[in-house]
Amino acid sequence: MTGTNLVFDSSAWVEYFRASKIGEKVWKLIDTGGNTILTTNIAAAEVISIMKRLGYDYQSAAIGIRALSIPAKETQEDYLKAGERHIEMKEKFGDVSLADTIIAVIAEKNNARIVTKDFHLKSSNSIFLE
Repeated sequence: MTGTNLVFDSSAWVEYFRASKIGEKVWKLIDTGGNTILTTNIAAAEVISIMKRLGYDYQSAAIGIRALSIPAKETQEDYLKAGERHIEMKEKFGDVSLADTIIAVIAEKNNARIVTKDFHLKSSNSIFLE
């Protein structure tokens, strides 16, 4: 899977920083030469919140995200599009966060695959972690 654009959602990063079995899968994606790892601002914020809430070293997680990924380029247009898509995804899946919708829009914009544990982001264009 060399040379793939990947957008990590918060669930992928949390598993990685918790060093879980799923986190090992995430590490392999990071370690594979040529992959470009993108992280949205909203996913980075979610990771910090989750890690702090769970009692993990959230500051090391912030350092890791900065070191291992590239900030996704995000525009107001992306967020407006995500707002529209959020309604569609909520109708289809029920409880969907706006953050996940933003991640989906950014992945589409960057011709990237989403790395996630979230079932509503599972598609042929995602790497579903289980």
